[in-house]
Amino acid sequence: MSFPVDTSSESRFTLAVDDRTPEVVVMRLTGEIDRDAVTDLQTTFAEILDRHRPERVALDMSRVTFLDSAGLRTLLTCRRMAATANSRVEVALAHDIVRQVLTITGLLDVLNVAPADGL
Repeated sequence: MSFPVDTSSESRFTLAVDDRTPEVVVMRLTGEIDRDAVTDLQTTFAEILDRHRPERVALDMSRVTFLDSAGLRTLLTCRRMAATANSRVEVALAHDIVRQVLTITGLLDVLNVAPADGL
């Protein structure tokens, strides 16, 4: 089952949630993950952990075109939230821009960035 999540009309960011299996929930992120988008991302992530209790949340970031420090902080917050819920988060697919930012900041391994066929 896949469903879009209503994000702010002013945001250049959208996300959809896909229940691939009971163990894995996929969040498909699109656009710019900046300070305007992080609240929607973090709130939806928390709801997924609470509602689905997945073993893993896979982030499809193949359509993310911008990632700033607020976005990085939120990804790390989501990682901590997942660990607290006995789950894990990984970046299953990453746009080249996302991969570059995560490499420069040293977060590529921390956020478990999978190879291109990660989903």
